[in-house]
Amino acid sequence: MISFIKKQLNDFNKKSTKELYYKFKILFFLIFNIFISIPFYLFAIPFVFLLRILEPYLLIRIGCLISSRIGHFAGNTELYLCERDSKINIPNKKYIDIFYFGHYPICNKYLAKKFSKLLIIYPKFLIKPIFVLNKLIPGWQKFEIGQNSQHDRDVNNLLDKSRLHFFFTNEEKVKGNIDVENIGIPPESKIVCLFVRDNEYLLQKLGRGYDYHNYRDCDIQNYLKAAEMLTKLGYYVVRMGAVVKQKLNSNNPMIIDYATSGKRSDFLDIYLAYKCDFVITSSSGWDSVPSHLFRKPILYTNVVPIGLLLTFSSKFMLTTRKYFDTHNQVFLKFSDIYSKGYAFYTKNEDYLKSNLLLFENSPDEICDAVLDMTNFISNKLFLTESDLRLQEIFWNSFPINAKDNYYKGNSLHGIIKATMSPSFLRNNIDLVN
Repeated sequence: MISFIKKQLNDFNKKSTKELYYKFKILFFLIFNIFISIPFYLFAIPFVFLLRILEPYLLIRIGCLISSRIGHFAGNTELYLCERDSKINIPNKKYIDIFYFGHYPICNKYLAKKFSKLLIIYPKFLIKPIFVLNKLIPGWQKFEIGQNSQHDRDVNNLLDKSRLHFFFTNEEKVKGNIDVENIGIPPESKIVCLFVRDNEYLLQKLGRGYDYHNYRDCDIQNYLKAAEMLTKLGYYVVRMGAVVKQKLNSNNPMIIDYATSGKRSDFLDIYLAYKCDFVITSSSGWDSVPSHLFRKPILYTNVVPIGLLLTFSSKFMLTTRKYFDTHNQVFLKFSDIYSKGYAFYTKNEDYLKSNLLLFENSPDEICDAVLDMTNFISNKLFLTESDLRLQEIFWNSFPINAKDNYYKGNSLHGIIKATMSPSFLRNNIDLVN
């Protein structure tokens, strides 16, 4: 807390008037929240000791749901439920897990309502003080739930074998079908959800400080050709997003820019993930809803960093960005990306310091990968011996056993079950061999 306040004060000499106003607002709310929280922290003290007293008979654990961003909100929570079913990361004694929503406003209120029926969730102002004060006493770790084996990464490969936990009532399905029709999709239509990352949501909802991973942003217009192709195959394409930087420019009535339509809702964000046949994404928050909650087939495109490919499910197909070495003027082979340590860069400055440019998949590459995906979900994807060989070469050099330097030092991958887009490997054979 002290370090945070010092940083804000030090920034005053470096920022514009607009930035200073933003800093003052942060400091005001921070100090205000500290003062109004004092009574709740005093109230929490006896409950912290009660946790210790009850522990021999009943272990009470506390956890924070990451409610600020839908990817972690959906992904981490569903994997907690899967791990609980599989008796992973749970005590070997009688216990109760209690949660609170860690951030307000909650990124998706409908999702919060549904999770409240699956978990024990109490108000943040009551539970967080207990959570915080608990850390002041040695042995505090056993009273925290933690964040699964690896946050929202399914390193135990549970998604392909665990039961679903999220269901719609009959009334919700009726409402959902009506809402889907209201955005222009006839009943029983085939639907593909398209989700392409930009930084607008984080900027508007969580403020500055998240631009360090803008290297993951993609141009939505590069996906338009694939969307047009899908409509010729009978699919409606729905562009997802709560807050987006630019519209998807199309006059095709089967391509629906739901994100900018004025008709989006927290409920329909979730229902479309349930209703769709598959998803095309550039790997960002919302795609955890279809992948984790509903186990939908996902085509992950433009994934970067390569070392964090989503490898956990047999329903996943992948393409990556291409790494261009501006010093030597060459595209790097995948094996060189791994050997040079570039595969786990997670900040813009990392790429700049190493003279790397990240090239997005071209519209044609995306089209080819989408065709792979349509064949994949209809069991018509045929891999030649050459295709199988390219898959083998790619995965043999992939850093499967890499550890996470930021969280627990655990593995980042379980069993590799995903498939690289065969056309992507064919089109970039020089980067594989």
